[in-house]
Amino acid sequence: NSNTSLAPEVFNNATACLRNLSASKPAIRQAMRNCKGLIDSLMRYTENCVNAGTPDNQSLENCVCILHNLTYQLETEMPSLFTKINMLASYARNRSSSSDAGPIGCFSSQSQKLHGFDYPVMEDNNPKGAGWLFHSKALQMYLNLLSSSERDATLEASCGALQNLTATDGLVSNVLSHTIVQKLNGLKYISPLLQSPNPALQNSAVALLGNLSRSTQTNKTMGKRMCAITRG
Repeated sequence: NSNTSLAPEVFNNATACLRNLSASKPAIRQAMRNCKGLIDSLMRYTENCVNAGTPDNQSLENCVCILHNLTYQLETEMPSLFTKINMLASYARNRSSSSDAGPIGCFSSQSQKLHGFDYPVMEDNNPKGAGWLFHSKALQMYLNLLSSSERDATLEASCGALQNLTATDGLVSNVLSHTIVQKLNGLKYISPLLQSPNPALQNSAVALLGNLSRSTQTNKTMGKRMCAITRG
């Protein structure tokens, strides 16, 4: 239940316990992903805190850390979640390939074939359960936390969740990277972390940017942004 007004300490202790469990074995993560209502409640509470301008309480930190842990190895452990992305992205890629009569350029990776593929448009309007973990609303929530929270653990978990979701070299990561960079303007939230006094957060941000840069669709946008940062 996302209503914690009656027993905030109980909610805090419960989410702390779930935080520990989510960092455990793959079977525990899978059970938590499949637990009816759990992820929905975590997302609802986190969104409510962000919208209310209270991104720095301990319970919120616990919730974001749980969500971060549940995104770990998500594509590997729950591939059925990404059937629609893979199917539609493959269709867009094949359609692009069949209509491409020009010469083959230096960059011919899968991500180049996704021109015109609009990921958020084909999302579920009302995600449930594990479907929340990679939904664009969740991606936007993590980005919002990167610019609003002052708690290192919340920042690291938000950045880490995005890092987990873009970690593989394949269609899903390419689509999510495109969403973060192009659709949600994620670089404006991520790049300030490079100046963080927290080395762990800096490292997480660099790793995330490395993941995002694997998609040739994001290269131009990222190149301009990174050059601007380098010039100061």
